[in-house]
Amino acid sequence: MKKPDCLLWLCLGVLWVGLPFGVAVQTGVTGVACVFALLAWRGQLRQLRQVLSASERRSWTFMALTLCLCAFATLLNPRNPERDVVSFLIGFAPFFCLPLFFARDSLDSPTRIRRLEFYLALGSLIWALAAFTQLRLGWKLSGSLVEWGEHFRRAQGFYSHPLTLAYVALLLWVPSLGYSLQCRNNPRAWTITGSLGFLLYASASRTAQALALALGVLLMLLSLRGRTRFAILALLGACLVLVLNTQNMVSERFIAARSQAPVDRESPYADDRIAFWLAHLKAVEERPLLGHGVHLGRDYRKDYYAKIGLPDMKKTYEAHNQILQLAFEGGLLAALSFLIWLWYVHRSWENLSPWYQRLRDLTILGFLLGGLTQNAFFDSEVRYTLGLIMTLAFAVSRSSKPKTQVE
Repeated sequence: MKKPDCLLWLCLGVLWVGLPFGVAVQTGVTGVACVFALLAWRGQLRQLRQVLSASERRSWTFMALTLCLCAFATLLNPRNPERDVVSFLIGFAPFFCLPLFFARDSLDSPTRIRRLEFYLALGSLIWALAAFTQLRLGWKLSGSLVEWGEHFRRAQGFYSHPLTLAYVALLLWVPSLGYSLQCRNNPRAWTITGSLGFLLYASASRTAQALALALGVLLMLLSLRGRTRFAILALLGACLVLVLNTQNMVSERFIAARSQAPVDRESPYADDRIAFWLAHLKAVEERPLLGHGVHLGRDYRKDYYAKIGLPDMKKTYEAHNQILQLAFEGGLLAALSFLIWLWYVHRSWENLSPWYQRLRDLTILGFLLGGLTQNAFFDSEVRYTLGLIMTLAFAVSRSSKPKTQVE
């Protein structure tokens, strides 16, 4: 294999190593991958324009510009602490490095694909084993130290919160399941999918679990035919009945969700998220165009909770809705830019087969729906995962067309 041909595989390998870990590791491996890419392009950066197709140049340029608009609209507010400006922009850096990663190579070699599958399967399995030990033993990583306790039995992997783990696994779920359905006799593909399914279970996020189930069923209904479809759906139904009718973490959380008076609820609404939304809507009404700025603490938000009649509410949390949070921080300009960016992601990679276009759109749908109850896009790990998925999508789009339908 020629040295330039190793670029994509080296970068993808380095980036995947950082996926299970937190912001510090992911920032470091992104820097290492960028260095590899720049070294490979040494003296040839002017040729990047010729290497990329016209559609790839349009896709990257438009996505980069809309994300820049989203980021800078958020940063225009003079209330932003100066120290936060650089860290905020660094969080978007992986998206602007995509051309360096995907321009040289494509996923067109069975040997390379098997090698990549092996590393992805091994990494996913180790990730799932870490989550399993958290369920059984109760621990989390805090800096370089390990903390132990019963309250850490809800798995979060090496992330700062279980919901971050849940939304990263949800983003990877549809592409992994779709690939497994296409390569049904491939144990490496099913190892990845099974590991991600366990991460969703161990994270105990009801929203992510429900979305993963719904998207999985929809994908199989659209893709499978005849007895295979019936057998898979029957198996899923049996597993769901078994989970909901036995004592386990998933059934306990769904039972708790039906409780008329959750012990930690502070607002008069059925769910405290409604209070979060109403308070942030009040804030958006006050500064609709450019928003209020980034990294604003609970004391800042407290006034808006008072305006909806909850002055003593202790849980003056963020919006728990990524579109509303963008509007709060960067105004309607930032929120609209984000939606335009997602639309263009949907319109990109026209070289993808209909099968992979379906996986792309279901992944976007899961990301949008999941973000209605969480600030998913504001987790650096989620943005990192989006960047990695997009890098793979560019690589696949440059390959010879794969099968378009699962028989």
